[in-house]
Formats: sequence, structure tokens, C-alpha cells
Amino acid sequence: MGKRRLNMMQRFERDVAREERHTAKMEAEGKLPAIPPNDYKGTQAAWMVGLMERGLWDGKRPEFHGDVWLTPEQYDALLDACEAGR
Repeated sequence: MGKRRLNMMQRFERDVAREERHTAKMEAEGKLPAIPPNDYKGTQAAWMVGLMERGLWDGKRPEFHGDVWLTPEQYDALLDACEAGR
């Protein structure tokens, strides 16, 4: 019997489960998603450029910068620099 084809819902559920496993792994390693905090004083553009300048995100893969994971040190340095306008 050949490889079973998944329907759209099965693919969605598989992808959600994969993302949940990845998130749990990154959190277990103490990493944070590259999303600025709610009280962030800088611009979204500065945040994205800051990620690119540090070689943490190429602007393409992953498509959403929030899918990039940072160490707490990287996150704090990026936050400080972006809020200071650097």
C-alpha cells in the first residue's frame, strides 16, 4: 500500500503539533520569541532591522520575525539598542 495522503485538516493538525513541540523545546532551552514586549518604545522597523544587523534573521526565513528564538541576552541587547534608537 502506498503512502497515505493527508487531508487539509490532518495536515493542519500535524503542523500545529510540530509547532507546539518546537515551541516547548525552545522554551525548555530558555529562549524567547523575537517579538518586542507590549511596552516597547521603539518602532517595529527598528526591531526587524536590529535582528537583521545582528545576523539573527535574514528577513525571509522564517517569514515572520516572531518565529526567531533568542537567548535572554540577545533579547535584552536588542531591546536596549532599539529603544535607544541604535
